Amino acid sequence: MNIEDQYVIEDEQPFFGGDNDKGIKSIFLNQYGRCCLEGSKEMIKGGNVTKIINGKPVTIQVPNQREIFINTVKIMEIILKPKFDKETEAKMGLLDNDIKNKNNEAEKDYEAKQQAYELKKRNPKVQLPAWANIENQIYDELQLKLVKVYQKKLLVLSTLLNKLNYFEEGSI
Repeated sequence: MNIEDQYVIEDEQPFFGGDNDKGIKSIFLNQYGRCCLEGSKEMIKGGNVTKIINGKPVTIQVPNQREIFINTVKIMEIILKPKFDKETEAKMGLLDNDIKNKNNEAEKDYEAKQQAYELKKRNPKVQLPAWANIENQIYDELQLKLVKVYQKKLLVLSTLLNKLNYFEEGSI
């Protein structure tokens, strides 16, 4: 008896059935929808927020919307990579370089601020903010810059989906 005869396999998701090409298009468009949804939200950094509910302060954990958006675009890029043409590959390469440059700039900024902080720390007359606040500021600025780059990446991916005719009525 074959192993296939011992198990009955049911597709829970309709896009894994019969016409696989339509399934792949559905996956692409579903992920594209997620990118658009997450990109349309306010790009807050997340963390704990205290709100007054029924007269009592309540701490609420807020997700980092910037990271969520960046991650949804990264996944979109990964699943669309096999469909990239030369033009898309070139544009995405330029944007990847932009990301590397922004990370390098943030690293240099971090090192410069750290050195300046250490120098100021030696002077007992100078009141300094906590180093963690400075680190958070650098990270926040980097994330905002990266969100803009990932918005450009999403535009390139949108153009690719349009070239592949995924936005036409009845394409699925």
